[in-house]
This record gives sequence, structure tokens and C-alpha cells, in this order.
Amino acid sequence: MSSTEYALFKMIGTTFSGHPTLTTLGNTLRSICYAEYAAFMANVPVKLLAAGDDVVAFLHKDHVAIFIESMKTNVSTHDKTLPSHGLG
Repeated sequence: MSSTEYALFKMIGTTFSGHPTLTTLGNTLRSICYAEYAAFMANVPVKLLAAGDDVVAFLHKDHVAIFIESMKTNVSTHDKTLPSHGLG
């Protein structure tokens, strides 16, 4: 193969490290957005730590149940008969 020739191929099933939404950075941002939105909808103050799809939410114990319900209602498809929704 000469220096002016090249090979073209398609790679399936791999996320390249610089992809903005399908890497750890993208997952972290998405996870933070989900939790922040649920807290906003529940009118609950929350502080978050996130890495990828793992999130730790710090909130007052009196707000835990309403925050969980808001997560189920606003950012997950808890009822599988409903259409899915979310950020990604």
C-alpha cells in the first residue's frame, strides 16, 4: 500500500474516548442532570457527587421519600406501560 492509499472500515460496538455523551463524562453529566431535575421538580435541596452513572445524593432525611418519588415520576420509566423519557 502506498502512502496515498488508506483503508476504510467501520467499527461497531465501541465508544471512542472523546465522544461527548457516551463516555464517563457524558454519563456523569447526564446523571447529575437527572438528579438535579428530580430535586427541582420536588422542590428539594440536594447536593450531589457523581461518577459515571453512580450518584450519591445528600439531602435531609425528611426529603428522601419525595426525592425518590420525583426520580420515579420525572426521570425514569417506573411504569413500563408508559413511553420512556429522559435526557439520553
